Amino acid sequence: CTCVEAAIRNKHPALTLLLLQNISKEALEQTPPRPLALFTLLVEERWLDLCHLLLDRVPQIDARAILSTLRARCYRLALRLIQTCTHDSVTAVSSTHNRTLLHRLALNPPDDLQPLVASELIRLNVPLNAVDDFGCSALHYATYNGSSSLFNFFTNFPSSDLLVNSPDLWGRTVFAHALWADDPKSRDHVEIVRSITAKDSNPNRLMPFPSPLIVTFIFIIHILLSL
Repeated sequence: CTCVEAAIRNKHPALTLLLLQNISKEALEQTPPRPLALFTLLVEERWLDLCHLLLDRVPQIDARAILSTLRARCYRLALRLIQTCTHDSVTAVSSTHNRTLLHRLALNPPDDLQPLVASELIRLNVPLNAVDDFGCSALHYATYNGSSSLFNFFTNFPSSDLLVNSPDLWGRTVFAHALWADDPKSRDHVEIVRSITAKDSNPNRLMPFPSPLIVTFIFIIHILLSL
């Protein structure tokens, strides 16, 4: 591995800083690992100042770097990255189970910066209604996690045509995800349920509420069938 990579992996932030300040842009771009790999390592260590320094040296990094910032919930860093990316590069990024960047964002715990990140991703044509291998949209996950600010952003986004009654692989709608959550009585979930009822959601639709063991079993079967 390169000196920069070794410094990061051995948790030497001061040495990493020194190397990033003195290595040429050409060397960063041409010497393995590429800037994407170095950036991902820095995000994993949560050395955010060094992430910004790398972006100063190499302004355009592969759009897949956004995924690492969303996983780490480094939203201000994600916003800076998104500003440097093109429509095509961002829409092409997907994580496991065919999840878009909006899925990845909605899978995180609630945060006030999530709507701003979502707005930028949608501006770059990341589809709001896209579903993953489990039939879930970003709205399903935002609802389940009690992200009321993200839920409200999705449902009030101009020109959005959200299908709140669209079921996932197990037949659960957005309404069911709100009630199936770990803490459906939380204030955020109660607010979400109230909002769903005002969005023409059908509360009388029958749907299964399997036990966690059954969900795990179905999940494993689905993974095996997809191999």
